[in-house]
Amino acid sequence: KVTEKSPLVNKTLREAKIPEETGMWVLAIKRGDKCIRPKPDTRIQVGDILIASGYAEGEKDLEKLASP
Repeated sequence: KVTEKSPLVNKTLREAKIPEETGMWVLAIKRGDKCIRPKPDTRIQVGDILIASGYAEGEKDLEKLASP
């Protein structure tokens, strides 16, 4: 879950460079009651739950980025 202190807040997926930083690919974003398929220009918001796939080691890196 993305917290207020996350460097990802208000960045687009393209700007966030999550695959380069963590090896994880964001497949969907759960925002409130909705689940959206994000595009590169989708902006990450506080409270978003990022649903991602990738290497096990990358999961912890993504958690640190989303909830520092």
